Amino acid sequence: MGNQKNIWISALVLVAFLQKVSGLSNTQVCNPGRVSDTIHNYGAKTINGTQYIPFSHYAGKHVLIVNVATY
Repeated sequence: MGNQKNIWISALVLVAFLQKVSGLSNTQVCNPGRVSDTIHNYGAKTINGTQYIPFSHYAGKHVLIVNVATY
């Protein structure tokens, strides 16, 4: 059982290495030179769509924004 575990670990390490070397990663880097606004200039509607909440209401507070959209 230990040998099979070592094979899986080796395979995962190899895949991670190849992904890093090939440049195929799932990360994107924001180009600050192209972005002129801040999050405080935007807002969102409540879940029922009856009220607009500007993100500037949360200035100076810790906020976690989670994108749950699907494609």
